[in-house]
Amino acid sequence: MITSIPNYPVVFASCDAEYFLQHAPAFCSSCSENGFDVHLHIINANDRVFYLLYDISKKCKTRVTFTRSVIDTSKFTEEQERAYYACSRFLVLPEILKVAKKVLTLDIDCLVMKPFTFPQQNSGYFPRDYEHQPELKVAAGALYLTESAIGICHRIIEELNYLELRWFADQIAISRAFADDVSSFRFDNKFMDWEFSDNSCIWTGKGDRKYNNEKYLEKKNYYNALLSLKNSI
Repeated sequence: MITSIPNYPVVFASCDAEYFLQHAPAFCSSCSENGFDVHLHIINANDRVFYLLYDISKKCKTRVTFTRSVIDTSKFTEEQERAYYACSRFLVLPEILKVAKKVLTLDIDCLVMKPFTFPQQNSGYFPRDYEHQPELKVAAGALYLTESAIGICHRIIEELNYLELRWFADQIAISRAFADDVSSFRFDNKFMDWEFSDNSCIWTGKGDRKYNNEKYLEKKNYYNALLSLKNSI
């Protein structure tokens, strides 16, 4: 377990303590089984998080590193708190990117289902066919950047600073940051999907699916079991 920023390409996710306990073991296990090193940024971690993180890092076949921050969320509404956690990965991403050089940012409730290669382009995002709904024009669950494309990350942060802290702020910010883009790789549902196709590389637990879809939960339990964790999940 390394409390530093990795100097090699990683799959990256950010979450609070509650989501870490719910989703990080399966996320890390699925990345490990498919050959990817992991970096996590954890907000308001507690002792239970650190105990579990230690177990995860020992059991994974690939490297697991982490950074952390402490945020006072007492003045947030419930929606603002959810929105902040969703946006947090992009706020810390520049510092990760400067050292790791290549970073694939995913939702913490994703499961990596098979090996894949990072795009040859310096950036990649997931556009969607919702031209008149800015909050749905991109899926925020998959974003790839190299250090050469760090300017895109800074544009996302600029947009987030301009936007009201509400649900979907991250998706709006990403869509604006890529508004004039013609060179980035386009992810699609063959890469990441929320219908849990056997052919996709990544499953993402959109909404209540992460709690009630039997196919997703079966695979999540499978990845959890591979770690044989001492601490309860």
